[in-house]
Amino acid sequence: PYAILANDMIGCCKQCPFCKTKCEHINPDHPGDHRVSIHRPQCLGGYRRLDTQIITLNSCTDSVAGDGTFQSKDTNDKPYPYKKYRDIYKDWTILPNSSRY
Repeated sequence: PYAILANDMIGCCKQCPFCKTKCEHINPDHPGDHRVSIHRPQCLGGYRRLDTQIITLNSCTDSVAGDGTFQSKDTNDKPYPYKKYRDIYKDWTILPNSSRY
């Protein structure tokens, strides 16, 4: 009974690949994609510009709505369009912020 209660209290422990905000599903074995309603600035997940090493304050929802790229170990450190993030992170849904674009 304690394990079941702990799982319900902790929920899904997967983190957004960009800002590292925890998935908001309460069931660790939830069906469907991981999701977050409010993403944090990506610098809190360790993202920064490679050319300047300056942290990025963009949120994930802004990034997937724009025309920018990201690089990570998951892309073999090659630039990859944010708009195509689902090619790499198939189990995440990040809704684009369409109000800015």
